[in-house]
Amino acid sequence: LAVLDYAQSQGISEVYAIAAQSNRASIRVMEKIGMSKYDEFEKPKLNAYHPLKKQVRYQKVL
Repeated sequence: LAVLDYAQSQGISEVYAIAAQSNRASIRVMEKIGMSKYDEFEKPKLNAYHPLKKQVRYQKVL
């Protein structure tokens, strides 16, 4: 992808992306471009039952 090529050309060695844990389509895109699951976290300002409370972060080492 162009943005990953550009990041690498600028000397950036890692790229991160975040999506709601329930957003399977975005997670699939991150996996398809070679990103790996880095961690999971919760957005502290959202109530416990909010659908966007749980997040997942993916990483790609360039």
